[in-house]
Amino acid sequence: MVALGGKIYYVSPQGSDSGDGSIDNPVLTLETAYAFLRSGKNDAVVISQDWIDGLTDAAASCTIRLDAAFTWAKPAAHLIGLQPSFADLFISPRARLAPTAATTAFANFFTVTGVGCLFRGIQWFHDFTTDTTSQIAVTVKGARNVFHRCHIVGCQNDDS
Repeated sequence: MVALGGKIYYVSPQGSDSGDGSIDNPVLTLETAYAFLRSGKNDAVVISQDWIDGLTDAAASCTIRLDAAFTWAKPAAHLIGLQPSFADLFISPRARLAPTAATTAFANFFTVTGVGCLFRGIQWFHDFTTDTTSQIAVTVKGARNVFHRCHIVGCQNDDS
């Protein structure tokens, strides 16, 4: 885990938004965890993974679902995917952000406008293709952001 000096809040697919974001009581949604962050204080949201038996259902057990486009706007606020030591056995051992099954399209799935943010061990999975909406998985507008061991996955729009 990277030492950032701020407070750490946990989000997990097995969490509850009535939680306090602690490691023992993680929240369910990124929106709730993000609301805890203080701008400019090096606070972090950690996506924790429940690996069930270690190898089964790895993607589902570390996926945080978004039902609307998300903007990461707080400066010096970080997003970390917590990975077990055996994560390198997987093709994509990152904690995943993905749309809900009911969502049909996002013009911009995840936008970063904050500055000085660290994103580590995150996979953005934007799996939509449409003929009417340009699909952008990640847009970065803020400066001095760091992306370490991140992976962007999505469909491509064919405008022909």
